[in-house]
Amino acid sequence: MTQIGASLLEQLLGADGGYRGPRVDCGDGHSARFVGYRDKTITTVLGAVTVRRGYYHCADCGHGVLPRDDELGVADASLSPGLRKITAVAAAAAPFAAASTLLAELAGIRLGTKRIERSAETDGAAAADRQTRESAAICQGEVTVLTPITEQPVPDKLYIAIDGTGVPMTAAAVAGRAGKGPDGRAHTREVKLAAVFTQTAVDDDGRPIRDPDSTSYVASFATVGDFAPLAAAEATRRGAEQIRQLVVLGDGAAWIWNLATARWPHATPIVDLYHAREHLHALADLLTDTLGPDHDQWLQARLADLDTGDIEHLVTTTETLLPTLNPLLA
Repeated sequence: MTQIGASLLEQLLGADGGYRGPRVDCGDGHSARFVGYRDKTITTVLGAVTVRRGYYHCADCGHGVLPRDDELGVADASLSPGLRKITAVAAAAAPFAAASTLLAELAGIRLGTKRIERSAETDGAAAADRQTRESAAICQGEVTVLTPITEQPVPDKLYIAIDGTGVPMTAAAVAGRAGKGPDGRAHTREVKLAAVFTQTAVDDDGRPIRDPDSTSYVASFATVGDFAPLAAAEATRRGAEQIRQLVVLGDGAAWIWNLATARWPHATPIVDLYHAREHLHALADLLTDTLGPDHDQWLQARLADLDTGDIEHLVTTTETLLPTLNPLLA
């Protein structure tokens, strides 16, 4: 069945040979002259098809121009746009070798591991470049984000949760990078993430509930300086300029608070509960000698303070221990 579909698709595409007149714009302000036709094999979800395209050459630039490739979305690519999308989803869900197996078993499409890797990386780089350009345009005011027209009330709060985590990488991807391991070499790279979501309701215990299907994400291996406009643009796109209360959630890392202060000085910074509890456990470990047999009881009491939001009591009670702390910890 797919072979029949591929044959019909090839005939349909063959109806247009890609001839666009004796000359076309080369894309750099020059005129490219028609030379002849070139065949190209494109792998689609139905199988491989051969397409004939008009080929033009620009004497000024010294490169060829194939208008038909741009129209079909296969410039510098041997996979159709639809197959590239499927490949990208599979490559994002599993390692490239496993993605190859997934495509073969679920869609009957057989692509080698390296071909999947090249396609996913090319499309990923293009998406990152587009995201960077769009984010810069939003942050610089070149693009205005319009408030959506809806019958629903505008959410009361917008949260921006920011974090970073190490992602295992191949040796080639971290070559020359310093790491914290015994060998001094990096084995991971930090990916920075921002999750943007709204909140309008609370549960029976008064805890905020994330609005269903309201979360959008931004992720990048970029430096903080390059990641900041990506997160800022996404927050603007989600209505940060119109929301009543903007909240930045983080784990307490200095780079997150510096980013938040620079981009959203009016926002409320909050250490998320998970990391706050983690920090409290770490503090209790540092106070082990000071607390002695009361260690566990003190920790549980302070966790209760944290859970009920009694931060003032938590801080005050902890400060009473300061005179007995080791000078290095005080």
